[in-house]
Amino acid sequence: MYYYVYKLVDLETNEFYIGSRSSKVDPNINNYMGSMKTWKPDKTKLSKFIIQSFNNIKDMEELEKEQEKEQIVELKQ
Repeated sequence: MYYYVYKLVDLETNEFYIGSRSSKVDPNINNYMGSMKTWKPDKTKLSKFIIQSFNNIKDMEELEKEQEKEQIVELKQ
């Protein structure tokens, strides 16, 4: 199983989404582009970046939370 944290970036607006995923598919070839429950971008204009891969879900979830906190701090500055 692969566990990873990723970032989706809208190439036109620079809006982004940070998420995590558990998958049987290598993250470098996995075409998953997020659940899009709250953010509704044009998926054809998104670029996906793998921030980091892990061997377990706990480490993945910790990094996702850290990344989200960092982004909130940057937005407030």
